[in-house]
Amino acid sequence: MIDRPPVVYPSCVDGASLEEITVQSLYHGCWRDLYMWAWQAYDLTDYSWIRAGLSDACNVTRPFSKVVNAVFLINYALSDNYIPQWHSTEDYSTSSRAEDSRFHGSIYYRLDDTNATAEATSQTRRFLAEARTKLYCRLFSAGSISDAPSNRASVMLHESWHHWQYKHRFVTNHPQCGTPSHDCDYYYFHGSGSFDFGQMDRYDTNPSHLLFHSPYQMAVEFDADLSEMSFAWVPVVVTQSARTYGNTQWINHFPLKVSGNPEEDVSECHNPDLRFEDRLAWGFFVAMGSHGHEQVFAWGDDNAWADDFRHPAFGGDSLEWSDNVHFCYYASHSGQFSGPKLDNILFISFASQHTYCLSSSEHWRLGSRSLKWFVHDGCDTVLNTDPNHIVAVWSRPMQGTHMIFGFIGKNYTSEATFGRGIAFANAACTGLPLANAWLDAAYWRGRGDEVNRPIAIAGGVSRDDAINRREHETIEFRDSGVSSTNWLAWKWRG
Repeated sequence: MIDRPPVVYPSCVDGASLEEITVQSLYHGCWRDLYMWAWQAYDLTDYSWIRAGLSDACNVTRPFSKVVNAVFLINYALSDNYIPQWHSTEDYSTSSRAEDSRFHGSIYYRLDDTNATAEATSQTRRFLAEARTKLYCRLFSAGSISDAPSNRASVMLHESWHHWQYKHRFVTNHPQCGTPSHDCDYYYFHGSGSFDFGQMDRYDTNPSHLLFHSPYQMAVEFDADLSEMSFAWVPVVVTQSARTYGNTQWINHFPLKVSGNPEEDVSECHNPDLRFEDRLAWGFFVAMGSHGHEQVFAWGDDNAWADDFRHPAFGGDSLEWSDNVHFCYYASHSGQFSGPKLDNILFISFASQHTYCLSSSEHWRLGSRSLKWFVHDGCDTVLNTDPNHIVAVWSRPMQGTHMIFGFIGKNYTSEATFGRGIAFANAACTGLPLANAWLDAAYWRGRGDEVNRPIAIAGGVSRDDAINRREHETIEFRDSGVSSTNWLAWKWRG
């Protein structure tokens, strides 16, 4: 007689974060029809779930309930706002589910604790066995950086795309990049209307009209939809978490730097198009010119380069461009990310690569030549109003520039707000204090949690100098230099 080896059940660290508890509260803490459907639709029937909360399905501290939270976000959280949203709820739902579909063959989900560093893995070619996705304890253990329903949902979409790759006979392995080497992917740019709802599974490999997705791209596009296109009742703790995870994936898993040789052809950086950004910066440019100020340059799209902001000490050309004017206005994608050597650094993005697709604030020395005022019309000028955070982000980049104008956290641009560049220029040219002019022009409140919270940050040689500039500086202060940025003072609205 042959003895069967004992069953070893995976063991994760139980516990529930605020985001976890908040998501479960959206369906009133326990919804039997939901967890029974999730158990079947996502094939959570593997023995690994037996001691992970399968018989205690409403206990949000256990892995089974946490999977149900992720399933809820995938299937119920998105507004399905056509065109702005990357893909439909039906697309995401069908791809992530276990059943045989247009996306992949039948699979099942398994809980596993044998890999402490990975979040999940897909096993697509198993001998005489069904394909499966392993979800590791890192996605569930309390205190893990990956333990969040928003992240768990995007990971499930990511892994489902490996099964899509296998079904459609594409290589399922990730390319490697970085030091140390780690999994990366290519971002295949497409507009938000390029894949009609219900057609996320389609692809076209013709280079002249390429339509394709990579696994990390799938995760990032879901994160973007969850953060930007969810229903108004989805709490901020969820949307901000999705945004943070998406941004972190973006910076860590896509080979943004294609070449370090500026003599090679400029390539596209594949940053999704933003509506109205040109009107913000161009409106400011035109309005300032109408008041008699000299217009030096207006670079946009492929003509705007990361090198224009990078100081020569770091291989850039800022002293000939962004720091060779008195007033510089930037409008596009930007953000701050979490991770080793990423905290308290602002990244701004560009449409074309000239050495780099991103420019990081750690490589800026604003004011080294002529720059007095810098408008950062993007997201995450600062993440909050904690003095330690603001000083950590801006004390190093501000090297003589008088003031920074930007936003706390997310920045919404729409038909209702794209005139703020013109409004700010007009107010500044009538002699209003610049900080007040920016707060007046840039503050906006929309539906639900949508609010633009502008901030103005002044530098000074002393506390009194910084406060005086914050409260009173106008464009007449142009030649009143900041010889050394020893102090910051700021004000905000919202």
